[in-house]
Amino acid sequence: MANKKKTIGRTNKKKLTTNKRVNEQPRVTVTYKKFRLTTTAAASCNRLVAKLEKFQQPIKSKENPKIMVISGDDHVLDVLLDRLAPLTAHTTENLEKIRRIAHKINGRVNNSDKNVKAKSLNILRKTKSERMVDIVKLFEKTRDKSTCTNLAAVIHACIAPKSGQTRKSFLKQLVEIEATKIFIKSIMDLQSKSVGSPDVLLNELVFILGQLSQKDSKFSKHTEMLNASKMFHQNLKNNIKNVKFISPLLKCFKTITKNETIVGVLLRDSFLLTLEKLIRENNKYLIKNKQYVILVILANITKKVSEENCDRVIRAGLMQYALDVFNIKLYTANKAHPKIFSSALDVLVHISNTNNGRTALRKSNKFNVLYQFSVRCPEDQVYNSTMSKLCTVINVCQEKLLLLPLSSTQSALAFGIGDINLNDSDSDKYAGCDSDDSDIDDIEIAVVQNLMDPLIIRKPDSVKFEIPFNYWKDRDDLISTYGRLFVEFNNETPKNNSANKLKSNKYLNRTNTSLLTDHHFNTDKNDIGLMANLRTCQTHKAAYLSIAKRVNSVSPFVKVAYPDWIGFNNDEQPMESLYNSDVHVSRNKLLSCLERSVSKRRDSGDMIVYDLDYLLESVNDACNSSQQLSNYDERNLGAKSGFDYLHFESRFECGNLRKAIKIGSNEYDLILNSDVNSMSHSQWFYFQVSNMEAAKPYVFNIVNMEKHNSQYKTGMQPIMFSVKDYAEFKKGWTRTGMDICYYRNCYKNCNKSHGSYMTATFSIQFPYDRDICYIAYVYPYTYSKLLYKCFRWKNSVDPATTLFRANCLCRSLNNNEVPIITITSVENNEKKIKDRHIIYLTSRVHPGETSSSWVIDGVIDYLCGSTLTAKKARDTYVFKIVPMLNIEGVINGCHRCGLTNEDLNRKWSSPDPKLHPEIFHARGILEYMTHVMKKVPYVYCDFHGHSNTKNCFFYGCSAKKSWSRMDLSKYYRL
Repeated sequence: MANKKKTIGRTNKKKLTTNKRVNEQPRVTVTYKKFRLTTTAAASCNRLVAKLEKFQQPIKSKENPKIMVISGDDHVLDVLLDRLAPLTAHTTENLEKIRRIAHKINGRVNNSDKNVKAKSLNILRKTKSERMVDIVKLFEKTRDKSTCTNLAAVIHACIAPKSGQTRKSFLKQLVEIEATKIFIKSIMDLQSKSVGSPDVLLNELVFILGQLSQKDSKFSKHTEMLNASKMFHQNLKNNIKNVKFISPLLKCFKTITKNETIVGVLLRDSFLLTLEKLIRENNKYLIKNKQYVILVILANITKKVSEENCDRVIRAGLMQYALDVFNIKLYTANKAHPKIFSSALDVLVHISNTNNGRTALRKSNKFNVLYQFSVRCPEDQVYNSTMSKLCTVINVCQEKLLLLPLSSTQSALAFGIGDINLNDSDSDKYAGCDSDDSDIDDIEIAVVQNLMDPLIIRKPDSVKFEIPFNYWKDRDDLISTYGRLFVEFNNETPKNNSANKLKSNKYLNRTNTSLLTDHHFNTDKNDIGLMANLRTCQTHKAAYLSIAKRVNSVSPFVKVAYPDWIGFNNDEQPMESLYNSDVHVSRNKLLSCLERSVSKRRDSGDMIVYDLDYLLESVNDACNSSQQLSNYDERNLGAKSGFDYLHFESRFECGNLRKAIKIGSNEYDLILNSDVNSMSHSQWFYFQVSNMEAAKPYVFNIVNMEKHNSQYKTGMQPIMFSVKDYAEFKKGWTRTGMDICYYRNCYKNCNKSHGSYMTATFSIQFPYDRDICYIAYVYPYTYSKLLYKCFRWKNSVDPATTLFRANCLCRSLNNNEVPIITITSVENNEKKIKDRHIIYLTSRVHPGETSSSWVIDGVIDYLCGSTLTAKKARDTYVFKIVPMLNIEGVINGCHRCGLTNEDLNRKWSSPDPKLHPEIFHARGILEYMTHVMKKVPYVYCDFHGHSNTKNCFFYGCSAKKSWSRMDLSKYYRL
């Protein structure tokens, strides 16, 4: 024993001597910061220290530049993670090692020393680091609860709020590796094994999912695919008093309740009762911390609520919970309060969409409270949407709304189409999101009638069939009908009488023969008839007038609009800035509307100053023949009238204004005309104003707008064209209007079982006395302008190098020609025409979307240009372009439909050759390419516009968002 002690003493002494010698050396001194490793085996500790010394790098000390400091703490976690990575391949054999290392990593990441914790988190959060991927993979593979708990605690520390700037990139990394699915599966496994209060692992996982739910766009999709919605609900029921546990769980519900399918599952699982109990048990905590989240969940649940579920919401006291928000005096500058009020009103708006909800709101006697809130609401811009929703709730829930001052909401324009029952309900039912046909921003196809019922694809009763894509049985019919439009591919044109053969088509013979005339298909004359008499030497005014005189309209026009006549283009106009609305003005207009709605007041002194119905009845068609069309605006400038009110006119191409009522000294209520043969779709306006006084503010209230949302809310202004401005300064269309506001009014919309119209209001100060001005929704683009542009394009290209042809595709119901344009390079040796791909473009199927015409106008301008890319495009492709599908809607100032009160964009699957000739033959072009030419279009693009969405965007082919039941059936598999 003595010898052994002596030996140990010598060894210690030797080590001390070695250290002393090192310290006495005159070279640069190396000092190590102390660190502690909690290992059980001394050998493992020595090997770990040796590895640390190998990787340590000297750092200069601030106190003494000669002393280098090496921090061991910076590399401990790296070493632990390096040891952990190879063990993930065989978790069962290395379970004990993995458990120890996971415990040590957790100890460093959640260390009480802030410096150690911060350095550890930075190592884990490196942007391109694979550390976290290894941890998540190990978490997925291992079944050891202790290891999973430590790993979950590490992830918790990395994504905890206020834990550093890099947590967002770390969350993004977790989303990319689809960690959400892994953690949801883990909770489902835990729930099946554990009973009672949640353990540490469950708490960690719920917290992690609460953070991921706010960043992962597929969170609700993962929940739906894993059938995990009931699991989340069960955890909420089991821990309803555990506020720390339910806080991240509510964040998960905030996200997953956006999914309709999940909402249906939760409603069947009595989620409303759980929510009511949660609010009752934790009301004080929720009001202080989570009131906004609860209200968002309620708003999501009630978004597509049925009558039955609305009753459950009311009985559970959830409607009262939303109403009670307005009893609490939270009218402060707190940033959260506008969100709380807005979400509470979302709940009330959704409830008011049902009869039971409106009845319950009326019985609650809370309208006075809501009105008082509107009066006391802070005058801040963030409360604008709140005020608009408040106006919606109060107006919708009135027992009796005011009716529009019209003899009938049926359009003033009627077109006779025989004994055919037209019903456009199918297009509304299956309205997709191809353009602005929806009032909901994130529209989901309404194929589920009741969320409590199983998922069922509803078949519309009025749609009897969908024509299969090969309904042209006779190939000769296709050739005789459309071969004339593809002569550049084959010089062998049909020599027989194509018009007679077309008439003999057995499918077309089923239609009314009265409309099936030679001119209806225009096969003998390929060129457009309205362009036949135009000459290059003509001025724009003369050429445009020559075309406009021969355009057929439902009602007679009395003039040609001056901006269209002179052919002004805004190509060189600067970028337009958005209008910043005045909060005070918007607030006052909304309060005035609310006051008028509550008092149900309509002034008896209102004066009608323009009435299209009266004018159409009294006008003598013989005296107002289209041959008399012209424009005398320049001659009439400065003309005085014996009346002190504005003069209106809308009887010109694309014009739309049905009635103007003077309700104040300088204020006018305007009513737009519905689409032809329709009672709805009033959005587009284009009218003339005259007899004004300069610098005096005139207020215009368009009171029958139908869209629930509009760009007028976010800075868009109407446009105005001053004839005097153009005559003197060549100034054309300009954005104008002040005090712009868009809100729900007190006029009942008879096309819906409940609800009211929207008002677009704006003020204009006209620059000149006795001027003549035109006001429009957006920049108009007329049918006559398109035909004139076809003439100009044809004469602008070099026929030696460019092939440009404008043919008549077919004739519309009112006997107007539908043009189709062909653009390509002439035959050359590099690439023959028959070897070129075909690009098929169509536009303006919805007449109110004038932006689509301007965009495709620019496309054609570019393709006819002399740039290298345009020449390359012409050499490579053949462009077939139908620039205006719904020409009848455009001519007659419609917004969405044509002459049949049908959305033509919903007729592609079953076009009627008599009622929908434009769609029938536009689709026939595709048939010809596919079955005769054996060429599938390289690209097919349909140009649209949107009233709610800014900038340019594309919609792809999505079965889920399709209007066709065949596409939907592929997505919603039962």
